[in-house]
Amino acid sequence: MLKIYAHRGNQAQAVENSLTAFQNAVTAGVDGIECDLHLTADGALVVIHDEQLDRTTDSQGEVSDLSLAQIQAARLRFPDGRVTPDRVPSLPELLNLLRDLDFKGTLNLELKTDQKDYPGIEAAVLATVEELAPDFDVVYSSFNWYTLKRLKTLAPGAKIAALVEETLLPYLSHLPGLEPTAIHLDRQLYQDEDLRANFKQWPIRLWTVNDPADWAYYASLAQDGHLEAIMTDTPAAALVVRNQGEACHD
Repeated sequence: MLKIYAHRGNQAQAVENSLTAFQNAVTAGVDGIECDLHLTADGALVVIHDEQLDRTTDSQGEVSDLSLAQIQAARLRFPDGRVTPDRVPSLPELLNLLRDLDFKGTLNLELKTDQKDYPGIEAAVLATVEELAPDFDVVYSSFNWYTLKRLKTLAPGAKIAALVEETLLPYLSHLPGLEPTAIHLDRQLYQDEDLRANFKQWPIRLWTVNDPADWAYYASLAQDGHLEAIMTDTPAAALVVRNQGEACHD
């Protein structure tokens, strides 16, 4: 059965990467949650996609130049400019929320080191997860494969997923050395059968799949087990389509 991951939470009902979006995703019954991590000036891990506050909050500035307190003084906003009561969460806040909600799926922590290489972020993430010891699976991903290598060096038992987009295709020969547990693949690359052959030894999770027609299509392909999951901004709606398809097969 195709698994549904909430991409930055349930964005159909809340601002991306907000605790509200993550809570809504858990309530909807998602199989997994994806979120993004950056490191603040004072060494805190925060859940936000961009290197700057500008796009998703009512404030401005580089995450790496600001303290946690400064960042959390801002309020998250929708793409249309509507400001919400939500603030940028810290990683401990997210882990505690999911624990309190009795989440039993998979949390995908994407370390956003492809544009800015935060020294020490790998150790900080691993230490935070170890300290809070969540009762659910955690998988670490990044477009920066050096980050994945550092994670495996620090924690050989960590589950990592290699994010793959077109710019990384020349380096696919390095994938086995990363020892990934899954490949997080740009959905536009999935249609290339010859390219898919490079990933046959790992489960594939696709990003970002928002067309309802694609949900049903990928659900039908997931029967062989190689395509494991899709990540979507509207997971509640995707779950409905997935479950309807499963009912038809029963």
